[in-house]
Amino acid sequence: MVIVFRPHALFVPILFLLISGNPISGATYTYTVDAGAVQGTWSHFYENGVDICHVYTVLNSAYGRNIQNALKIGKNELGFSMFRGHGVLNDDVGLYKEVNGSPVYDWTKFDQIFDYTTSLGMYPIFEFSFMASAIASTGANVCWYNGVPGKSAPPRDYNKWRSIVMEIVKHCETRYGVDVVRNKWLFEVWNEPNLPNFFSGTQNDYFKLYDYAADGIRQADSNCKIGGPAVTGKGLDWLDQFMNHAINGTNLATGAKGAKLDFISYHRYCDDDASNAKSNPDLLVSYHRSVVDVAKKYSFPGKILCDEWAPTWQGVPEHSDLESAGTFVAKTIHMLNDNGTCAAPDFYSWFCLSDVWEEADLRPATGYLSTYGLLLRGTASIPNSWDVPKPIFNVFKMLRMMGNRRLSCTGGSFTQSNNAAATLSADGNAVQILSYDHVNGGLADPNVTNTVNLTVNNIPFAPGNIEVRRYAVDVSHSNSYRPWRNAGSPPQPSSTVWTDMKNKAPLQYKDSLTTVSLSTATFTKTFTQNLYGTELFILSKPGTMVRDPMAAVSGIVNDAPCLRMSGHAVSITMSGTEQHSIDMLDMTGRIAAHFSGCGEKLYIISDAGLSSGVYIARAVIGNKRYSMPFVWRTLHQ
Repeated sequence: MVIVFRPHALFVPILFLLISGNPISGATYTYTVDAGAVQGTWSHFYENGVDICHVYTVLNSAYGRNIQNALKIGKNELGFSMFRGHGVLNDDVGLYKEVNGSPVYDWTKFDQIFDYTTSLGMYPIFEFSFMASAIASTGANVCWYNGVPGKSAPPRDYNKWRSIVMEIVKHCETRYGVDVVRNKWLFEVWNEPNLPNFFSGTQNDYFKLYDYAADGIRQADSNCKIGGPAVTGKGLDWLDQFMNHAINGTNLATGAKGAKLDFISYHRYCDDDASNAKSNPDLLVSYHRSVVDVAKKYSFPGKILCDEWAPTWQGVPEHSDLESAGTFVAKTIHMLNDNGTCAAPDFYSWFCLSDVWEEADLRPATGYLSTYGLLLRGTASIPNSWDVPKPIFNVFKMLRMMGNRRLSCTGGSFTQSNNAAATLSADGNAVQILSYDHVNGGLADPNVTNTVNLTVNNIPFAPGNIEVRRYAVDVSHSNSYRPWRNAGSPPQPSSTVWTDMKNKAPLQYKDSLTTVSLSTATFTKTFTQNLYGTELFILSKPGTMVRDPMAAVSGIVNDAPCLRMSGHAVSITMSGTEQHSIDMLDMTGRIAAHFSGCGEKLYIISDAGLSSGVYIARAVIGNKRYSMPFVWRTLHQ
């Protein structure tokens, strides 16, 4: 993450300015999907991981709480399988000290962090940073981290640095299993070493840092995966030079040619090159192509990771608060999935998961005044304020509901504001159409509406009845930001405001679930869509589950017309106005999940909470009781 410290720059709601006279106003767009024409895969690379601030926040933070629940939500609802955080060697974790020049390891907090994340089924891109104070060559610091900054200097003793890396890998394999660490962990050397504030050494110092770390990995277990250099900003030449060193250069630790390099990593924000270039997906996609070109130059066979990305590196509403952040994500992911001959990244990790963020001191601001995460930090004295989703969170949820086969979708263009992508589920029983309306910059009027004419041909489960779901994230749907704005953008929202924000935060239908009878295999729909609106249509065969690449569910509703189950993992939709309670029981009678509420609700469970097997959904709706058996099958178990 690139940080420029400008006093109070993070706290200025006036940065959100509506631009009048938007030239896109009132436009009409026509899209035609051919559900019989699969044109390739739709990669869910964006689910492979997410960034957190620094790893100690898994245990605690300056705000009196940790990010454990946020990680659980990220895993369960968005499918994030890995996480990345800074500062595992910082003093707050307290792993490494020296007594009379001899190393002393304290694994207490280290183990607490990775015990918890492993229990969720989330594995680390294990970032070796920052330098342990006991061997830092200078006192240079980086970031605030609740008053315990990291050390940005190279080590004063590279042999001790190599030993630290080696001992960490050995310890993790002993505690979490050799196969797990070899196959599910990635080890990355440092964070943004091309920026002086994150690494106070020279480029050659970094090459030496990397070589010694790679040799430490080799000595501990040569089958573990290591890479870098996690460059950012104008780092393309720096990356090229690093690859040349790692592949062709003299290893500064061993004297041999080259160093172990299993993946390369980079970061990219739209305004890395120009401060006003926010929210422009073209800049990210073109940069990814350039990184791929560098990898091809060296015939590099390893993975390519972008493990930090966003519309801007700045703490402003365009980053992750406004509806435009959601359409920016939708367009970027669409472009990277439909990128010509350039393959999508292997990994694309959003920065970051939670507004529990400590690179700078944001105390005591709450609400939407901490602008980096997918989930709001909340107010310490108001328990129901924790981890309220932002609109962008719901766009990631929509993206998780996409299938894994990309369909022909004509009529759109990446140069216009509105565009659409379509996918087909692996079982052929559901079609997903993602429509979004995005203008670069992120600050145009979100109340502008445009018209969309949608036609879906050759639906494999038509003619006959189909179920139609339509979700929306825009200025008035699935949006916790607007209640805060409407309340006057309070720096510290009241309990009433937080309740309003939380009630309006979940992903919502724009049209209620309906059953449509088709006389042919074609579905048509004309609808209006807001600028900076993201909408998802799911057309599915009745009685089948809408599935994602992670899990599949099948079940039969026997006698409960108010209880509908669909799935990206399991999605339970309650209609009507009555009070309801739902329990998911396994065959031993254990309650695996519980929900309760009143009126129309959408509840979601993912494979983190359920293992493969037979379950009963037991519902009490008003004064009536219902049950529904279903089979849960986890594909990647």
